Amino acid sequence: MSNSQLITQQTHPPILDRLRPLDRAALRLGLVLIHFARSSAERRRLRRARALQTSELERSLDRLRTEQARHLLHFRQGL
Repeated sequence: MSNSQLITQQTHPPILDRLRPLDRAALRLGLVLIHFARSSAERRRLRRARALQTSELERSLDRLRTEQARHLLHFRQGL
């Protein structure tokens, strides 16, 4: 089997040749919709992860500011 035949078989499997054109189009559309649903779900998951990271960072920053204010107050009281 030549390279071009192998490439054709890999990119256009013979099973698709046995489908009617409308079925083939429906199958391709289904695959495209699955791809977009997965990528959309992945974007939502990443957005939630970033929001969680951001809120954790904000809480850490608030704790540091509180601790800094406490140390500053303690220092001023010592003067």
